Amino acid sequence: MFRPVDETGESYGRMKEAGCDVVLCDGASKRDILASAPDAAVLLGSTFKDGVMDREFLGALPNLRLIAKYTIGVDDIDVEAATDLGILVTHSPTEANFGGVAEGTMALMLSFLKKVHARDRYVKSGGWRDIELEGTYLGAREDGYGGICVGIVGLGRIGRRLAHLLRPWGVTVVACDGGRSLRSARRKSREPERAAGTFGRRHPALQSDGRDGGADRA
Repeated sequence: MFRPVDETGESYGRMKEAGCDVVLCDGASKRDILASAPDAAVLLGSTFKDGVMDREFLGALPNLRLIAKYTIGVDDIDVEAATDLGILVTHSPTEANFGGVAEGTMALMLSFLKKVHARDRYVKSGGWRDIELEGTYLGAREDGYGGICVGIVGLGRIGRRLAHLLRPWGVTVVACDGGRSLRSARRKSREPERAAGTFGRRHPALQSDGRDGGADRA
C-alpha cells in the first residue's frame, strides 16, 4: 500500500483475512516501497508523489502484476513500460472523484473571481468597502453586460461536469479537446466580443502523441 487512504484500516483487515500480506508504506517513495515490499504482486494507493513509477522502478519489482489507484489518472505511472512488463494498471474514475474535482475547480474559480480571501482579510482587519476589491460578475445581464468567458481544456469527465456546473451562471463556455466535440460543453450562443476574457483552465494528461490522454475519462 503506497499512500494508504483507509484511516480505519478495515479494508486492509479484509485483505489479510482473505490471505493477502499487506504492507503499509507511509513514506510512499520508491526507496520505501522497494525496501518494504520487494516481492509485492500488487501496489495499491492514491496519487504517487515520488515522481513517476518508471521502467527502472517497475523492473525492480519482479512479482508485480497490478497497480491499482484510488484516484483518477495514471500520469504518475509509465503505462507503456508497465504494459511491456505485463503489469496491469487501473484507476478509479468514480463520480465521487471526478465530480469532486469539478466542484473544487468551480469553488476555486469563484473564490478567485470574487476575491473572497482578500475581502475576508480586509473585513477582518477593520475595512468594509474598497473599489480595488470588487469581484467579477460572472453571468450575462439584461443591461447588456455579456458575462465572462470560461475556457475548459479537456472535455473528459471532469471537464464535462464543470461545463454542467457553469450552465446556470450564464457564462460563455468554450472548450478544447482533441477527441471530443464542443457540443459536449453546450456553449451559450452569445457574441464573443461581449464576453470578458476570463478563463478557467484544466491540465489533462497528454498521450505520447500530444493529445489529451483523458486522465479523467479513461
